[in-house]
Amino acid sequence: MKLTENQKKAGIVITVISVITIGYFLFRKKPDSSTGFDDPTGNNDTGSNGSVSLFNAKNTADNLYALMDMFGTKEDEIVSELTNVTQTQFAQVIGAFGLKNYNSWTGGDDWGGSPLGLVGWLKQELGVTSEEYRTLKLKYPNYL
Repeated sequence: MKLTENQKKAGIVITVISVITIGYFLFRKKPDSSTGFDDPTGNNDTGSNGSVSLFNAKNTADNLYALMDMFGTKEDEIVSELTNVTQTQFAQVIGAFGLKNYNSWTGGDDWGGSPLGLVGWLKQELGVTSEEYRTLKLKYPNYL
């Protein structure tokens, strides 16, 4: 049986497509199966039970504000809130915190004051010479 010119071309095209398809499935990058999905942002955290929780910068910023708002500062809880926050995530928390008026008498923004971002609030509330601030500064050297 003699193949026509069109049959030869079709055979070559089918062979090339098959090789490319097989090569794709053999050599493609496999997703990270440890978390169940691929998250290149670094915003996922796999808990000890294997569950995945997404990082929420707004929630972290709100929690930090609540710990610093009004009279008294919960220094240990501030450090604890930031324990599992990466440097990249900390930048997101700074953005989510925004500017809030800081009153040096009350610590809150209910009574006016100067607008400060999270870094300013942390400096004021913890004090730049405190152990807690130094710990955070070591963890987030690009921001504190």
